[in-house]
Amino acid sequence: MPSPYKTTFNYLLTHKVIPYYFFNNLDLFYNDIIVNPDKLHLFMQKCMTAAIDIQKDNPDIEPAFEADNFRKKIYGNDIQRSIISVFIPNCKKQLDSSIIAFPCVREHARYFTCELSMDPITNEKFKIMGEWAPCEKDFSHYNYGMIDINKKDSFHFGVIKLVYGNEKLTINSTDKNDIDELNKAEILENVGWSCFKNGKIKEALDCFKIVMEIEDKY
Repeated sequence: MPSPYKTTFNYLLTHKVIPYYFFNNLDLFYNDIIVNPDKLHLFMQKCMTAAIDIQKDNPDIEPAFEADNFRKKIYGNDIQRSIISVFIPNCKKQLDSSIIAFPCVREHARYFTCELSMDPITNEKFKIMGEWAPCEKDFSHYNYGMIDINKKDSFHFGVIKLVYGNEKLTINSTDKNDIDELNKAEILENVGWSCFKNGKIKEALDCFKIVMEIEDKY
């Protein structure tokens, strides 16, 4: 039986409320919240309360799930190259998120989600990485393609690699522009395959064209 609701509470929380509170006060988040696990818990509870208030006034959004204690974990070698992940319950429909992640360094402030998606042809479910980045007046959202859920912690370390770069690049240059270009190629390749799977052929070809241009340089 199809759901009577147009929006899941998980989607409201992870795609609307959390990024809003995160980007609207980045300095407070990084100076006070992210360094204190108890305050990060309070931040999540604040987001839950705000989402519940929105849901109560909108019958198209499903009721809130119970989440008294969000599970949190730090991934990475140290605070200078790590992220904090929070596991979100009730990830069951397309675009719901099972995990969110925040880079630990203010200079790299962004917001990531591990989102549930589905192949429009085969209906096969898979996970994709979503990223929110600050822009002039708000924040932008972009998908970076599939996550290999068979590899342990692939989302978490995928975020670290995307945010801080890849230390294992084997190129004959230490120039930052070269490294950034190769990181960009890897990201665009994932985006291209994601577009291809979702029937966006032109967008996929545009991505692959840029990847080939970058690879030709090396």
